[in-house]
Amino acid sequence: MEPPKVTGLSPKEGEPGTKVTIRGENLGTSQRDLLSLSICGVECLMYAEWHSPSKIVARCGAVRVPQYGDVIVTTKSGGKGTCTVQFKVSVRCIVWDVIVTTKSGGKGTCTVQFKVSVRCIGLTDESAVWVDESWFGKNRPTSPSQLYPDDPLRLSDESSVERFPTAELLELFPEGSGDILSQENIVESQLYLDIPLRLSDKSSGERFPTTELLELFPEGSGDILSQVFEPTWSQLYMDNPLRLSDESSVERFLTAELLALFPEGSGDILSQVFEPTWYLLENHHGARFDDLKTGLAFLRRKVSTHDEGPLAFMKSNVSSVVSCLEALEALRAALEKDVQALGWDLATPAEQAVQKAREEAFGLFEETLARKEKADATRNALGVLQRYRFLFNLPANIEKNIRKGDYEMVITDYARARSLFHDTEVTVFKRVYQEVEQRIEKFRETLLRKLKEQPSTVDEQKRLVKFLVNLETPSDPAWQCVSHNKSWLLSVLNETKDKHIALASASPETRDPSVFAPAHQDMPCAVKFVVDLTEKFTEHFPNMWRLGQAYLTGQLHIRESSEASDKGFPKHIQFKNMVHEVTVRLCSLVRMSILPETLHSTSVHQLQTLGTWPKCEGLTPWLPYCLRSIRNCFSNLLKLEMPDDMLSTLQQLIFDVKVHAMKTLFSQASQDIQNLDERETWVVEIDDINGGTTQLPLLFENRVVETLQLVRETVLMCGPKETDIFLQINVQAAVKQSSQSLLGAFALALEKMAQAVSNKENDNKLNKQLSPRMTLLNQSMFMDDDNDDPSDDAKCLIILSNCSFTVKSVIPRLQDAFIKYVYPDMQLVIKSSTGRFQEVSAKLFSSYVERKCDPVVGSIEPRMYAGSFNWELEYKSTGVSPYIKQTIMDMIEIHSEVFAVSPPLVSKVLTRVVEAVVEELARLHECVDNYEGNANIQATLNIRALEDALSAFKTSNTNKYFMTCRGKLKPFPNPKDAELVNDLLKTFKNQMWLQLLCFKEEGFVTV
Repeated sequence: MEPPKVTGLSPKEGEPGTKVTIRGENLGTSQRDLLSLSICGVECLMYAEWHSPSKIVARCGAVRVPQYGDVIVTTKSGGKGTCTVQFKVSVRCIVWDVIVTTKSGGKGTCTVQFKVSVRCIGLTDESAVWVDESWFGKNRPTSPSQLYPDDPLRLSDESSVERFPTAELLELFPEGSGDILSQENIVESQLYLDIPLRLSDKSSGERFPTTELLELFPEGSGDILSQVFEPTWSQLYMDNPLRLSDESSVERFLTAELLALFPEGSGDILSQVFEPTWYLLENHHGARFDDLKTGLAFLRRKVSTHDEGPLAFMKSNVSSVVSCLEALEALRAALEKDVQALGWDLATPAEQAVQKAREEAFGLFEETLARKEKADATRNALGVLQRYRFLFNLPANIEKNIRKGDYEMVITDYARARSLFHDTEVTVFKRVYQEVEQRIEKFRETLLRKLKEQPSTVDEQKRLVKFLVNLETPSDPAWQCVSHNKSWLLSVLNETKDKHIALASASPETRDPSVFAPAHQDMPCAVKFVVDLTEKFTEHFPNMWRLGQAYLTGQLHIRESSEASDKGFPKHIQFKNMVHEVTVRLCSLVRMSILPETLHSTSVHQLQTLGTWPKCEGLTPWLPYCLRSIRNCFSNLLKLEMPDDMLSTLQQLIFDVKVHAMKTLFSQASQDIQNLDERETWVVEIDDINGGTTQLPLLFENRVVETLQLVRETVLMCGPKETDIFLQINVQAAVKQSSQSLLGAFALALEKMAQAVSNKENDNKLNKQLSPRMTLLNQSMFMDDDNDDPSDDAKCLIILSNCSFTVKSVIPRLQDAFIKYVYPDMQLVIKSSTGRFQEVSAKLFSSYVERKCDPVVGSIEPRMYAGSFNWELEYKSTGVSPYIKQTIMDMIEIHSEVFAVSPPLVSKVLTRVVEAVVEELARLHECVDNYEGNANIQATLNIRALEDALSAFKTSNTNKYFMTCRGKLKPFPNPKDAELVNDLLKTFKNQMWLQLLCFKEEGFVTV
């Protein structure tokens, strides 16, 4: 048979006890076929009347609290029915299904719902169902409720109070309205007193709690203007919802006055001496007489309605009342029967019977129970072994997983055992757990030992730290890892230092004077140490930095430590000190190897820890290589995004190495330039502008330019966060001083060469006929007899020409090189260097002129008086005197020598020589007392011949000396003497025109 199905209810709502007609399908075959009838979850079978398989009449049972459920009908034939519609609870209203259950159809279903209005039933309220008194008083206010309303007469004193004028309200609210339903209604309605629904403002009555109202009406509201307004809410919340009392604004009678008027009366409605006049004076003394009559009529209606209520209730619920009475009567009869049979104490016999049965049962089954307890104990022991086999197998599993390297499994098993058996009091468990702790302690020591093994990767160290933290190591393994990395890095630096110092002491280096090809030299031990040290620091320091940053940012598993070693400093301060310590150690070791002079402020003990390096001579060419290694280390540290204050020590080291490298490179170049005299080959190259020069000035220029370029490319180039050394004034002064020494070194080299020439013993005077100047550029002039080197005079000219070429051509090009490679302003340096070269040039020139003038000047007087010549003797003049011709030939020789090396110097040299020769002639003429006759003619001819031949090299001094010579001569008394002088002078010029051609200003002819 199909299950029952409820399809219709009449009525669909009501209070508990309401008679409900249930219609549906398969509602049972008879009254006995009904097994259950559930209305809103309450069994109502005792009130059910079966009429037909499609109709049942029943009463709704007592619903204690709002519930959710179906209306289920259960029959013998159909079984328990089903319900397809759910109920809805609204405050004290319950909507639920009606379920019918029959023997034939089972539990049924429901397609409709029944709504039960649940109200609060007080002590004096009528109820058609049984009330569960155990719930009475719950969810109610703690203070007692009023037994009578505040205003039983339903009076309002508002008529006695003057209302607010409408005109004034319109002035106050021009855009508002006092209409409750108006959209413009705001607080104006509080001032307008003519309101159709007047609500009481009195707080003397006890109101229903708002929390209970929200439970009863979750979707309702007590607001009259709300779309979900619930009248029941307003009735429960207010004692007088449809009236407004403004009596609080009217002065009330004092209690003392009322006692004086009614000494034996009272205003309490429930009092036996109730005095109506007292009540009216106390509560409605401002009411009008018409209101009092209206209130009396209302009270009469209320009393008549109250009298009719109980009778009507009994008529509508007579069957329920009779059923209740019958049940009470049956209960009383059963209780009297039990009392007669067992007495008033009904529980004692039952307790005695139960105790006796228990004792007999133990007697019968004592052995059985003993065996059962033993079996249970054995079973429990086996169960414990099976249940806690994890703990008993844990020591062996730990050893096995450690050998396998499965550390995660070891930690997981230990954490599980610790959480389960850490505080156990069971002896066996404690003993096994202690063995587990011993294994774990050894495992911790193993992990700590592996953590200290270096070198290691950061990921591996993080992994080991994680294991140690998960094993609850007492200390802070993460910080221990960071500290050990610092200590290990310091030990690596010290070991590297000791190794290279030992190598340097075992194989001392000798300096190679050549610095132009350092790649062909063996790298000094100090340089190898710097390279090795920076490479190891670059390799290992990032691991320490990343571990420290992981610790400070919380990426490592950190455990706070309160050890005394912390010294109260935060971890980030301690880590900063660690980084500072290792960077300072690195910089100090580098300084000790290549910059020991910068450690003058270091203590003796610290210097001893840094080691003692043997003296290294060939270090200068390798300083740029050392600087490159240090800068590579610094650039790798920049990739770690370290703070600037942590990099300041390394930045200062780079700065100091740059300055030192620059100074030493300039100093080394200066030494090399000073030794350029050793590389002079005396191979002269001649051009029309600069004259004859060797390769020495160009070697000087190349060495300077090479040094400037090397310093710029390897020292002065600035990487990220590196300081430009030229920004400091002291460095600018140092580089200017070094540059001046660099340029002045070549002047010293020229002086050395000139000094060597002057110191060379030259006993042989120039007495040989000088060969003509050769035009080949690669062949020197005036070679010595013993070797291919030029003569000393020629060397002096070559040196002088090189000096002049350096001042005119090399120095300006070097100034451009300083500007090209962005050096500081070198104008003062160039000016000073130019002055130095000019000083050397002047010194060399004076020395050369002196060397050339002395033989010529010294030979004039002997030649003049050769052959016992005397100016007083009378002889006829036949031509220019031989000593004049020889003097001119000596100057032609000087001219040829100077012109062969440096044509631009010819005029300067000959001018000085001519001046010296004429001065000597002037001295000799002054020694003669008087020139007479032929002597006067001969002296005049000699002076005029010499003056005409050397006219291109005359100076003011030369003219003065010639005037002195002419001052000793006398005018010719005979014109024929003058003609004779002219003819002889003409003959002299014609005979020596070729020799005299070299003295002409128009130019010179090379033969």
